[in-house]
Amino acid sequence: MRKITWLTGDYANVNDRQNQAAARGCAVTVDFHFNGNGADAKGGEVWYKPGNARAKMLGQAIVDAYSDLELPFHGNEPLKEAVPGNRASFIRHYEKPAVLIEPLFVTNPSANQAGWIHDADNCRRSRKRSPLRWRRLRLTRIRW
Repeated sequence: MRKITWLTGDYANVNDRQNQAAARGCAVTVDFHFNGNGADAKGGEVWYKPGNARAKMLGQAIVDAYSDLELPFHGNEPLKEAVPGNRASFIRHYEKPAVLIEPLFVTNPSANQAGWIHDADNCRRSRKRSPLRWRRLRLTRIRW
């Protein structure tokens, strides 16, 4: 049986989240963040734990589902390995497969960024196509 556990509460640093995930026996960790870097920045991206084939498969499935939302990607490679030295490198310390989803820039008020999440139709559409709908992603094929 699968169970989704939301690690919530007061702000926790990345080490706290890693410890919480390990203590709860999480089979996979999905970190969900929003980017922020000026009014012109745009695009989503997904980072995966380096050297982890399951994390890469999950990341690709999320990128594929994200494509359906018709939001732009950040750069030419929306799926990125979180190697040491980049801003997502903290996910390499999770015990199990891990991905970091950054769907858009909240500092950009345009219709295809922060403005997008304020449109009720977009929110409904994203729920229907949510990357976290495990059956849609066919994650049952990934042996956790």
